[in-house]
Amino acid sequence: MLVNPKLPMIRILLLLLLMSFGAFAQDQQLMLNPLEHYNRGLEKLQDRQYAPAREAFSRYIEQVPEGTQSEDARFYLAYCGLFLENLGSGARLEEFSKQY
Repeated sequence: MLVNPKLPMIRILLLLLLMSFGAFAQDQQLMLNPLEHYNRGLEKLQDRQYAPAREAFSRYIEQVPEGTQSEDARFYLAYCGLFLENLGSGARLEEFSKQY
């Protein structure tokens, strides 16, 4: 049985192609409209998925620090932290209450 010498190279190229799709999907997550991050955070919060919600609210705040939902996003960020038992979450809620 003869093996085509190009077969290993084709497999490597296919593997690299498949890996690039995963990287592209992650890049698309980062490039979401800021409001989509905020809305995704709300959805995850309603589903009690606090870590993904915290990530979404953080991304919203990074992209739009003074956006229309920034105040709410900061509150939800601290709220998620309480459920995740992050150090400093109580202080963040206290700071939030003083600012707003």
